[in-house]
Amino acid sequence: MKNFSHTFSFSPDWRKKFIDELSGFIESDDRIMAFKSPIAEGETFFMEIIPGFAVLLIDAVINIPLRLVRIPSDEDFWIIYYDLSEDINRHTVFKTHYEIGDSSKFGLGVIDSRIESSYNIETGNHMYSLRLFIDKKLMQTYLNKSNLKEEFKDVFDRKKKKILFYKHIDSRSKVALFKLKQQRINNFFFEFDIKSTAYQLLGYFLERTNLEITSKTFYEKDAEALEKSQDYLISQLYLSFPGIEKLAAIAHMSASKFNKAYKDRYGTSPASFFKQEKLKVATELLLSGKFRYISEVVFEMGYNKTTYFTLLYKNNFGILPSEIFVKRED
Repeated sequence: MKNFSHTFSFSPDWRKKFIDELSGFIESDDRIMAFKSPIAEGETFFMEIIPGFAVLLIDAVINIPLRLVRIPSDEDFWIIYYDLSEDINRHTVFKTHYEIGDSSKFGLGVIDSRIESSYNIETGNHMYSLRLFIDKKLMQTYLNKSNLKEEFKDVFDRKKKKILFYKHIDSRSKVALFKLKQQRINNFFFEFDIKSTAYQLLGYFLERTNLEITSKTFYEKDAEALEKSQDYLISQLYLSFPGIEKLAAIAHMSASKFNKAYKDRYGTSPASFFKQEKLKVATELLLSGKFRYISEVVFEMGYNKTTYFTLLYKNNFGILPSEIFVKRED
């Protein structure tokens, strides 16, 4: 396995090491790095959108086993990782291994730039990963306005380097990422697409952060019980909603206690979460190119009527399924 150490920063200077060691080159649009070598084939796009807010997209097939070691940065910022890689990769932080990728449980990570981490990729894996870099001074402005500064005080203490969380990508963010994934990096309009996506993702992240931090404290036993019910709920996405009674039984709670505890912990009802996750899977199928008609996706996901699914999708994401559907070519 080839080991490659690097760092990130808001300026494009860090890219020189990428180019030299991974046999890449900068294209005429200097925001794009291209790789056509025995190591990797693909492209990256990097730009600072506003001072203190940058985006990096990596879309490449890795030809050899590769371990990318990100060394701590002198700059003080958060890195928000979104990973839609087609295969499972491994991200290691504080000696904890996270299996990440489109088909894994984890796809969203938030890490302090001053914490070392590594990213392991196997031969032939198609890596599709977007990272947002957010200066902590920029975040402090938001946190002051939202009264969340106290909860985040350790994050701004340079003596306390802290990972925030590593979880699944929420449905709205995944739809935004899938739409971006359909665009070519060297397209003239790509700059506008990635800017729009970056702002969307940041907005969804801040909204989710509010829910994560303001949720009530749980006893460990109750938290584990809710996680079990959550895992079961996710396993049923191709079927109908299993109902509160079934989920409560899995969590060994009464229906009323379960419903309240679930909302307190996750910031939404089980039925709403199920609907969002179900539509997220439907989005993946719509974009997969494996179906000739939208109705096939509808029935695959357990819906009875295409008209109902179309209305539901439009109400949730603001677009029609037909706007993103990739038809199978026989």
